[in-house]
Amino acid sequence: MSAESRRAQLMDCALELVGEEGANAMTLARVAERAGVSKPIAYEHFQTREGLLAALYTRCCERHLALTATALASAGDGAQAATLLAQAYIDCVLSSDSASLAVEAAMYGAAETEAVLRANDAAFLAFCAARMAAFLPGAPCPAAMIAFLGAARSLALAVAAGTVPQTLALDKLRALLLAAWEK
Repeated sequence: MSAESRRAQLMDCALELVGEEGANAMTLARVAERAGVSKPIAYEHFQTREGLLAALYTRCCERHLALTATALASAGDGAQAATLLAQAYIDCVLSSDSASLAVEAAMYGAAETEAVLRANDAAFLAFCAARMAAFLPGAPCPAAMIAFLGAARSLALAVAAGTVPQTLALDKLRALLLAAWEK
């Protein structure tokens, strides 16, 4: 098995373990056992449990950006692009399984993993700004983009919990994203 395939296998086994027993049960030793490999192989790929969490979270974020980029291909103007970005964020949360959500929750509390959270947030905001730049002149207000991201997280979770209608969340997120370009 190639190193890339083995890494993917270990990550898949880690998600299975998290889905069955929760993020606290995930150790590199248990992931290696589930994958049928020795502990040193798991440590070679991820070095630490936090490294594995970071890899899982980053893979999820990369997949989300790829799906979002595909959805944005049909955007005809800034308002439509903002709607598609907001919808893609909500859809990502709604389609996340319990293991993915547990991985994100486990990312908080360690400097290494929180740095990965911040890096993925920055990548997402840069992605949004770059896609919206095709339709809107100038640069967005950084504080407004951070507000959009915080609102996207909270509103998507509220939609998932059934406390906010999806159409209302979508409208609010679209407005926040478009307002980031207003001077």
